[in-house]
Amino acid sequence: MILFRTFQSSTLIRLLEWGSASLETSVNQPALPHVIVALNAAEVDVNSSEWGLKEATDRILESANVSLEDPFISQLAAEWRRNGAKIETIGDLLRSYYSSFTIVRIPEKTHYNILYNQISVLSHRIDYCCEKSHEKKRDMRMLSTSDEIGIYVQLAFDHFVKERGLIRPFDFIGESLKLNPIPRDFGDHLMQLLLTVQRAHLKGGDRAIFERLTPVLASTLILDCTRRNAKGV
Repeated sequence: MILFRTFQSSTLIRLLEWGSASLETSVNQPALPHVIVALNAAEVDVNSSEWGLKEATDRILESANVSLEDPFISQLAAEWRRNGAKIETIGDLLRSYYSSFTIVRIPEKTHYNILYNQISVLSHRIDYCCEKSHEKKRDMRMLSTSDEIGIYVQLAFDHFVKERGLIRPFDFIGESLKLNPIPRDFGDHLMQLLLTVQRAHLKGGDRAIFERLTPVLASTLILDCTRRNAKGV
């Protein structure tokens, strides 16, 4: 019970506060973050199964379900339910803000064998979550280089300083387009193409022109965005 109260006050509330603020102050976010909580100085006099990731996580979340009665947490759950989400447990609420939530039990340093094993478990879990996040961002064409991440951090910092608060959300794709804008003559070239086709007396009028040229125009836009490494396209 002491473990649960510590988790609720020092971790759970803060995670939900951060998650809520993150969703409200950003749009086109490529992927939700993963959460890994290292539970330090964990008791060793427990069932061996509780050193596993799933068992340790399930136990904490089951104990934390009573915190749904907390005013702040119940308000967040109610907001998600109004939007059609099924929120019955704390785990459901956390997964609304994060891609995954994992507890890793770390014993005191005097238990060397268990400590070594659990540090290895923690390391593998970090690698796994990084890989999943990388795949998600790659699939959404929002994967950034180390240099680009630094630029986005600076842009986000400037954005919120300028806004003097969290009023207007930070748009990842919008900032990407500012960094890599569509060439000014790109629209002119497309217009020349449309006018050329129109002069060819295509039957069916303007609507027929756009219907037939839609695949060509879409392919052109995608090619341009790919060449400029535009995010989210």
